[in-house]
Order: sequence, then structure tokens, then C-alpha cells
Amino acid sequence: MALTAGFLGALAVMAALGPWLVEVLYDDRYAAAGGLVRLIACATIPQLILITYDQSALAAGDSRRFFALTVIRAVLFLTLFWLGVREWGLAGGLAGQALAAVLAYPATVWLARRHGAWDPLHDILAAAAGLAIAAAFVRPGHVAGLL
Repeated sequence: MALTAGFLGALAVMAALGPWLVEVLYDDRYAAAGGLVRLIACATIPQLILITYDQSALAAGDSRRFFALTVIRAVLFLTLFWLGVREWGLAGGLAGQALAAVLAYPATVWLARRHGAWDPLHDILAAAAGLAIAAAFVRPGHVAGLL
């Protein structure tokens, strides 16, 4: 939980400071990239919550189920990222990335439970914190400029 909280904190800092960092580091041609940094930080949150579960399978020597989960996540990511970009540009692609991680959650839990690694309290608390971070930093006006 502490590791997840630390990473969520780092993503919150990137979401908060992304526009300012781009403004300081780059000239005006890159002004829109600040909102992009914010969206990337928030789109990464669902993946962060599940980041270590798949490793429990490898630690147990279960590379077959690890592979199955990897295929599921890859198909979801590639499909939803592509559809998001096609329909709504880069912001849609990032939304597709986040949605792919959410939709892969049941398969991730299947694997983690098999190896005694699933922690539902961790997931609930991290998801609540992640939603609060995203709600604080992603506004329709931020996204509209990237479509």
C-alpha cells in the first residue's frame, strides 16, 4: 500500500505540475503539452494499481497464466487505444489506455487470487485515491484542447 501511495503521489504531482513544467521547459509552441502531461499521469493510474499482481504468477513459476493475462491486456490496450485515437485523437487514446486497464481488472484478479496475492482493500483505496486525483486535475476544458 505504501508503494502504491507513493506512486499515486508522484502521479498527482505530475498532474498538478505538468502544465507549469512544460511552460518552464519549453517555448510557446508546446503549451498544449502541459495538458497532455496531466492526462498521461491520470491515464496511468489504473495500471499503477495493478502493477505488481502479474508478478506473483512469475514468482510462482506460472508463466502460462502470466502470458494469458499479458495477451488479454495487450488486446484490450491496442484495441481501445486505437479506437480512442481514431475517434477522439490523443486524448481518446489515453482514455482507451485507462479503460483497457480497468477492463483487464477481472483477469488480473483471477491471476492474483490464484497465487494468493490479491488485496481488494488495496484496490478499493487506491482506486478511490486515483479517482480523486483524476477528478481534481482533468476537466473537460483540458481535454477539449487535445481532441
